[in-house]
Amino acid sequence: MSRVFRTFEDYKKHPDYNKCLDKWSEKFLSMLKSVFKVKPSQYKRYFGVGEEMGMAAFRRHRLSENPNITFKTVQNHPEIPWDFERLSINPNITWEIVQENPDRPWSYRFLSDNPNITWKIVKENPHPNPNLPPNDPKNTWDYKFLSRNPNITWEIVQANPHPNPNLPPNDPNNTWSYSWLGENPNITWEIVKANPHPNPNLAANNPNNTWSFGSLSVNPNITWEIVRANVNRDWDYMGLSKNPNITWEIVEANPFPDPNDDENTWHFGFLSENPNITWEIVDQHPEHEDDNYEGDDFIDAEIQSWNYDALSENPNITWDIFIQNRDRPWDFPYLNLKKDREKYIMFCLNKDRYNTRKALMPTTKEELITGEPNEDRTKNLEKKTVNEVFGNPDLMRNIMSTLGGGRKTTKKRKNNKKSRKSKKFNIAQI
Repeated sequence: MSRVFRTFEDYKKHPDYNKCLDKWSEKFLSMLKSVFKVKPSQYKRYFGVGEEMGMAAFRRHRLSENPNITFKTVQNHPEIPWDFERLSINPNITWEIVQENPDRPWSYRFLSDNPNITWKIVKENPHPNPNLPPNDPKNTWDYKFLSRNPNITWEIVQANPHPNPNLPPNDPNNTWSYSWLGENPNITWEIVKANPHPNPNLAANNPNNTWSFGSLSVNPNITWEIVRANVNRDWDYMGLSKNPNITWEIVEANPFPDPNDDENTWHFGFLSENPNITWEIVDQHPEHEDDNYEGDDFIDAEIQSWNYDALSENPNITWDIFIQNRDRPWDFPYLNLKKDREKYIMFCLNKDRYNTRKALMPTTKEELITGEPNEDRTKNLEKKTVNEVFGNPDLMRNIMSTLGGGRKTTKKRKNNKKSRKSKKFNIAQI
């Protein structure tokens, strides 16, 4: 029998997950502060308060939408000029947080793209902003942004051709954005082929009633095989460069991916964000560093060079890689550190299980399979020590049997005492 918590997605279901994420968020912010070394009195200038464009403003935008930042960290650090428009798209911001903090300047436009916003929330809250009257045209969701929200399925789109209840059905703006819908991870190639004219509000011969292959190029359901089998489609090779189905092997084997245009090539700026690009690949290809291009080669540098803003967001970049390569032009507030974050949270959850003595050890096969411990039993177990739990022979026999462990001789147990301790720790990760 396999263990329950085999992936990080399993850990995210743990009741203490958010507590550990908040701890990591504070640690992350502390690490960033140690890097940019700016006094709090200089934060407004450093983060470009009052500016919408420019490097300083981008720092504010990127830090606010960074997945390492939680709302508790925002509350704990009022000295930082957070951008609530960008914070609205942060995956750690939930609808509950928005409702509990109505006086914050949330952007319901960006919130429409937040992965925590479901169609049910949208339907039940047609006027989401409590600070605006219901008839205010701004007091609505942005259906363009909502079109690429991962909670919006093709079935929802088909069942709601006029999704905005604040507009009459015949209003031309009362429709989904079929251009942005192409990015939606719920849209498959089969859906695209079966619905060449997706918008029921437009005639089939309307030139606007078609899919945007620029948007489809970044869709995670579009594979290289699909692209090669449909070379006459208007693929965007810049967007395709960051598609998670494009590997470095594909890039190397196809330096000129568009058979119809030799100048339509891979874009290394977007490729830098691709989760298949590791630091080893970047480090082994210094020919793609932008200092190899000068003067009028700016456009070539933009296309053929690694982009460290995008690389900072790449999930394969760790804090160690960042520290060991401080001479590179990283974008500090954009650091994703996905691997570090997950490692920290998994350690935090396991550590808390021991330190707080919350012995959530499953005692039945059903609990092992579902990962849902019996509530009454765990309340009683909270009063016990971990040693009491591990000392229960029936419990341990059941767990080991379920995990595929067999009986061991006394001599073998003695010789593998260290191994047994290690197995206990792993079991606590269930």
